[in-house]
Amino acid sequence: MRYGQYWVVAALGMGFLQAWDSGAFEVGGMVAAITVTGILIPAVTLVMRINHGIRIAALVVGSGLLVWARIIAPESLNTLHLALFPSYLAILIVGGQSWAHHAETPRT
Repeated sequence: MRYGQYWVVAALGMGFLQAWDSGAFEVGGMVAAITVTGILIPAVTLVMRINHGIRIAALVVGSGLLVWARIIAPESLNTLHLALFPSYLAILIVGGQSWAHHAETPRT
């Protein structure tokens, strides 16, 4: 696996686990669909060959979708915002390098 793919697996796994823990999948189909879309958009950009600004825009869109899901949910989804934490780490802290550009090379 490439380095960026590890981040995608972590972002999706931890994001969906946090969404499940907050109850986002139990309050209705529309809230679940918005939540899944909000988690997927930033995570998928990690392995695409795109500009870093587009990745940041994907974080903003994903965050907006999760806020929208919290607003329209009939129950309180207090910890849903934590679902994007791995994506924020990968995009903002690790940096703007595109991991899709780097091929796996054997280390000697």
